[in-house]
Amino acid sequence: MDNDRSLKIAIFTDTYHPAVDGVVKYIDNIRNELESRGHEVYVFAAGNRATRELSNADKKLFVFYGINFRKYKQYTLAANPILTRIVGKIKPDLIHSQTPFSMGLLGLIASRRYKIKMLSTFHTFINSDELIEKYLNKNKALLRISKRLLVQYMRYFYSRNSIVIAPSEYSKRILSRIGVKNVVVVPNGVNPPSEISKSYARRKLGIRPKERIILYMGRIGHEKNLNFLVSVSDKIAELGATLVIGGSGPALSGLEDYVSKNRLPNIKFLGFVSESEKNAYYKAADVFVNPSNIEILSTVDIEAMVNGTPILVPAMTSQEEFLRKGKCGEKFNQNDPDDFIRKLKIMFRNLDKYNPQRCAKEYSIKNSVDRLLEVYYSLLKEDVRTS
Repeated sequence: MDNDRSLKIAIFTDTYHPAVDGVVKYIDNIRNELESRGHEVYVFAAGNRATRELSNADKKLFVFYGINFRKYKQYTLAANPILTRIVGKIKPDLIHSQTPFSMGLLGLIASRRYKIKMLSTFHTFINSDELIEKYLNKNKALLRISKRLLVQYMRYFYSRNSIVIAPSEYSKRILSRIGVKNVVVVPNGVNPPSEISKSYARRKLGIRPKERIILYMGRIGHEKNLNFLVSVSDKIAELGATLVIGGSGPALSGLEDYVSKNRLPNIKFLGFVSESEKNAYYKAADVFVNPSNIEILSTVDIEAMVNGTPILVPAMTSQEEFLRKGKCGEKFNQNDPDDFIRKLKIMFRNLDKYNPQRCAKEYSIKNSVDRLLEVYYSLLKEDVRTS
C-alpha cells in the first residue's frame, strides 16, 4: 500500500453544523487538512433541516434525518440503514466514526455490507457518572445499571472496529480498563495561534491593561463542573480578578440565573463566541481554567496554550498530561477549593515563568493528521496482506 496514494474517507457523526462542539471542530480540522493533501472526505451526519440545507452547498455531506436527543439537543439520533447504499456508490477506502451511537451503528452496517475497514475516535466518557446523572437519570440504582449497560455497549461497539483512536494516554487507559484493546493514541490538533498581541486583544475587548482575567471557554454543559468555578467566585473577586465564561450550552441559563440571584461578584458570561473573538479572549486572559474532570483531551486547553495563556486544570484527569510537556500551568485538587485559590495565586505571581506555547507545539493539526494517516495506511496494508 503506497502511503502517498490519495484516500477516500467516510466520516460518520451524530453531531454536525450548525451545532458547534469539540466533535464538529475535530471533523472540520481533519477534513480541511486531509483535503488540502489531496484526499477525499465524505461526511455522513445525523441532523435536521438546518443541517440538510448545508448539504446543498456541500456535495460531500449526506444528512440522515433523525430525532434530537431532548437533554442534549445538538445530538441527533438517526436510523435509516437504507441510506448506507450511498457508501456503496462512493466506495470509500475507510469508514471513520466519531460516535458509538446511531451513526456509528450505521457505519458498522455499511462496513460489514461493503467490506470496508472501520475505525472510531473516542470523544466522550459516556459511561461517566456525571454524564449519566445529568442526561439520563439520577436514581443511584438506575445509575449503576445504566453505567454497566453503557460499558457493555462500548465494549461491543469498539471491539467491532479495526482500531479505536484515543486522543490521550489517560483515555486509552480508561478504554483498556473496560476491555477495549485495539486502541492507539492520536492527540487532537488545533489551528495556529492568533497573531494579535495581548495588549491589542485587551484593547479590542475593552479589558483594562492590569485587570486580571480568568477564562473558561467551551461548551456550557452540566457535566463541565462549572459550578465549581461559580462556588469560588467570591475568592476570585478577592484576588481582584474577573471570571469570564464563554460559550453556550444547556447549563448556561441556570448558571446565569444563579449568579444573578445571588449577586455573585466579578463573573461575566459571554454566550456564544465567534472563532475570531475566541482567539482574542485566549490572548487577553491571564489564566485559562477548565474544571471538567471528564475530558478526553481538552481542545480548548490546547487553544489557550497555543495563544500563550497558561492553564489551571484538575489533577488526576486527562488534562494533567499537558503539564508533563513543560511549564505550561498548574493542577489543583478538584475536591479542595482552597487549593484552587492557592494555585491561582501562584500563577498570578509567576505569569512570566510559564511557556504554554512550547507545551502546545506538538498539538498542531498537521501533526495530528500525519499520525492519523499512519493509522489509515496501516489498516489498509493489513487489508492487502490478508486479501
